[in-house]
Amino acid sequence: MRPANCSTHIFTDVPSSITAAQAATIFVAIHGANVPNAFFMRPTSAVIEVMHPGWAHRHNWMLEQDPTHELIYFGLVVEASNWTPGLYEQQQKDAGLPPYNGNGAVRDRNVHLRWEWLQPVMERIASLRGNMTLYREIAPENRVMNVG
Repeated sequence: MRPANCSTHIFTDVPSSITAAQAATIFVAIHGANVPNAFFMRPTSAVIEVMHPGWAHRHNWMLEQDPTHELIYFGLVVEASNWTPGLYEQQQKDAGLPPYNGNGAVRDRNVHLRWEWLQPVMERIASLRGNMTLYREIAPENRVMNVG
């Protein structure tokens, strides 16, 4: 296997977001508004959407269902104990206020993502070698995995 080059990109504007998405071979993203940036990725690229169990039912099925876009999609549902409050949720807690937006705080949490959870998914993606026929043979329910 070839070594991977990893980088971080904070999506703040459209041009840099498109450039980052087009440069990525595998896009690891927390469930939320930035995941649809995957639509700008090159064909046969892959996205791994990391989700809290409270949001797993909302995984971006559109990324795996769009027949016009050749994008490899896997979801990774990380057990709730591996998430910690995000900045706004912590501010609410510190002020003695209830969580904002009901379950919305879950989406904005920080996650401890272990390599041993991510590695098998990345190896599976690598084994596909961009072959969309092989990818489509994987049942949709086997494209979302629970870890931690």
